[in-house]
Amino acid sequence: LMEFTHFKRENYMAIELLEDEWTMGEEQIKVEFYRRPLTELLQPLIDTGFYIEKILEPKPTKDFKEKLPETYERLLKRPNFLFIKAKKIR
Repeated sequence: LMEFTHFKRENYMAIELLEDEWTMGEEQIKVEFYRRPLTELLQPLIDTGFYIEKILEPKPTKDFKEKLPETYERLLKRPNFLFIKAKKIR
């Protein structure tokens, strides 16, 4: 959902290739990634015999807060990542 709102997309259900620039130290790095609805992230795992063991939307650390306090506050309210731990059903 973060990409949907941040990039002001029109259609939540669309699968789209997006491009962004991330600052890494003094360098700007172009990053490409696909934005897709949650169903399109989870259902292929289920359809191919995986079960979802854990879903995590990580919060920034205290070290992060010291280095980038403004970004820390934003990420507390709008996480940028979703981690899915899935295992193959035997």
